[in-house]
Formats: sequence, structure tokens, C-alpha cells
Amino acid sequence: MMLSPNLEVLVNANSGAFAGFFATLAIAPFDSLKVLLQSSSGSEKQKGIIATLIHKFETEGFFSLYRGVEAKVLWSVIGKWFYYGAYNLFSKQYEKIMNAPPGFFCKLNNWFSCRYVARSYHCPSRKNCDPMCKA
Repeated sequence: MMLSPNLEVLVNANSGAFAGFFATLAIAPFDSLKVLLQSSSGSEKQKGIIATLIHKFETEGFFSLYRGVEAKVLWSVIGKWFYYGAYNLFSKQYEKIMNAPPGFFCKLNNWFSCRYVARSYHCPSRKNCDPMCKA
């Protein structure tokens, strides 16, 4: 089913926003733990990751690792919404301006990746490097 160009931009923008939302929620405890370890004094730092995590659970509970996540989520959702929406909008406009067939830039990126990136990593087969990139 083909979507109208404006609706496609909106769908891609919303997809990026949802991805940013869930990725931020999944990473937030690890980010909080990292900041806690980086900002701790010498004796607390010697305990290690597991001991610090257990101490955090016992003293403040699991959800203390999500403290301040609202700002991170808001920043990520807005940023990803604009990023994916603008990328879709501008790539479609650029294809129109350059009279390129639909999916041309995806194929060009795939060709570049297969030709140069795969060669530098000594990949034995460079055919169909990116099967997700279909026009």
C-alpha cells in the first residue's frame, strides 16, 4: 500500500520518535549507573558495578535509576522525530530535483558500502550487501 508523500513523512517521523522513546527507556538505568560510578568518590568506586547496583537497589529502589529520565526521553523523542521526518522529506525532495528514480540514493549508498566498506573489511561476498535497502 502506497502512502501519500506527506503521510509517509509523518509515519517516518513518528517511527523515529517511538524508537527514541523506547531506546531511551531501555538505556536509562545503564546511563544512570554510569554517571553514578563516574561521580562517586574513591572508596565507592572501588566497589565495582555490581556492588554499586545492589547498593542502589537496597537504599533507593529500582526506579531510582530512572530519576531524571523525563528530560532524556523528551530530548530523544523530539530529536528523532525531526531527524527522521526531515531525512525522509529532504531525500524525497532531492530525488525529485535530481530526477532520480525512487530509491536511487538508497541504492547509491548500498553500492558505496559494498564497494568500499566491504573491501576494507575483506568481506568475501559483496553481492547484495544490504538486503533491507530495496527500492
